[in-house]
Amino acid sequence: MSAWVYVVLTLSIINSILIILILVFLGVYLKEITKKISELTDEVSKLVKDLKPGLNKTIKEAEATLRSIKNISNIISQIT
Repeated sequence: MSAWVYVVLTLSIINSILIILILVFLGVYLKEITKKISELTDEVSKLVKDLKPGLNKTIKEAEATLRSIKNISNIISQIT
């Protein structure tokens, strides 16, 4: 009977060690994922900063084109 107690205790200790190892590996993995996400966020931020002036220029050009189209449509509606 006492042999079974030792077997159960040994298995419990092994199980606890395995759980601790799994948690440690998960912690390391999550740390790496967090680092990669941080790097990607920095890259996206830099890309947005680089693209912003071009986007502003494109938006201004689109607004100017829209105003021109409205002016032309107003002229056409006045003629007809």
